[in-house]
Amino acid sequence: MIPFFIGDIIDVFHRANTKNMAMIQGFVDGNELVIKEVNRKAIQSAVILIILLLLIALMIWALVSFGSYLYSLIASLF
Repeated sequence: MIPFFIGDIIDVFHRANTKNMAMIQGFVDGNELVIKEVNRKAIQSAVILIILLLLIALMIWALVSFGSYLYSLIASLF
């Protein structure tokens, strides 16, 4: 079971590496379709990164608000 699992992992990385190398080569060669795909993926990555950062900030705000609420709740008991 383990050799098959490791083989699958290696296969996934090999395919990703092959695809990335083809994209790099197409970008360097000036292939318009590859350049558009690279730019599209860069914009998607930037949008996803901004959304994740906003979600992290929202989670921190919620945690601080909840902690403040619990503190005031416990302080009112004493």
